[in-house]
Amino acid sequence: MHPASAPSTRAILVTHVTTSISREAGGLFESVRYLSQETSKHGVDIDILGVEDDHTREDLARWQPLKVSTYPHLGPRRFAWSPGLSRHLSASAAEILHLHGVWQYPTVAMLRWARRTRKPYLVSPHGMLEPWSLRHSRYRKAVVSW
Repeated sequence: MHPASAPSTRAILVTHVTTSISREAGGLFESVRYLSQETSKHGVDIDILGVEDDHTREDLARWQPLKVSTYPHLGPRRFAWSPGLSRHLSASAAEILHLHGVWQYPTVAMLRWARRTRKPYLVSPHGMLEPWSLRHSRYRKAVVSW
């Protein structure tokens, strides 16, 4: 095989962004963690970013062997505004970003990253666009949608 056509052995870096990496995220905690851990077993480098909450430190070990970075939020926890998370994304070498959820600040940070880098991203709303979910906190979601 010609060297130029040899398959690359370099792992791709995928960064998962979620508001919480602890049990406070409910089912997201389990699904994002298992997806990330299983994907890493197949030669993909995984970076996890989240916003700190009351159970972050207790649940961090459950993400092993993955690298997890968490940052404090400023203002209301419900919005999860985190300048540290934004700075991390700005400096990130991620080739693909995978956002979990849609109604909080990490969505804004991901969109900024995508526009700046022009790299691909995935959004997994995890039911947050279902009609029953859209009816909950309708006015706040209208502002965020704008």
